[in-house]
Amino acid sequence: MAGDDPVAGTEALQARIAALEADLARAKADLSAQRGQEIWFKGLVEISPDAMLVHDVDRKIVYVNPAGIRLFGAASADQVVGALATSFIHPEDRRSVNADIDAVLNGTMPSTSSPEQRRLRLDGSEFYADVTASAVLWDDRPAVLVVIRDISNRLRARAKYRAAEERRAEAHATLLDAIEAMSEGF
Repeated sequence: MAGDDPVAGTEALQARIAALEADLARAKADLSAQRGQEIWFKGLVEISPDAMLVHDVDRKIVYVNPAGIRLFGAASADQVVGALATSFIHPEDRRSVNADIDAVLNGTMPSTSSPEQRRLRLDGSEFYADVTASAVLWDDRPAVLVVIRDISNRLRARAKYRAAEERRAEAHATLLDAIEAMSEGF
């Protein structure tokens, strides 16, 4: 019988060990590649000029990058991590933002984008931001990655441009009125 052949049993055991060692080597290589990708990704997030934060399904912030720490006016991540993400959203905008986040978390929308959203710093001061939120996994649990770009300077520049354009139009109208009021031809 083949089951009684010690050589065949040893060869089968050696083949099984070799297969397990190959599986282990592949798993180690996959883990190493994944760690390399995580380090690469974290490096990108850390140097991003945009604020990035991750919050869990309860809206508690579990991660914030250095740009987020600066944007919210914090001295360290400890002042932001653990806080409710909604505490950094203007109260008048929280209902709509929460509805968008719920849609992202329940899979209705893979991501959401809100231009010119009002946000708050730790000191309560307001700023405007373009905000994008996407569903992610954080520690194998559903979470939301939020990217926040402060656009306050852009909005101030736009307001200055509009004011200058209005002054130009008024000056042009005044000039035309003066020309038309002249008794002689211009």
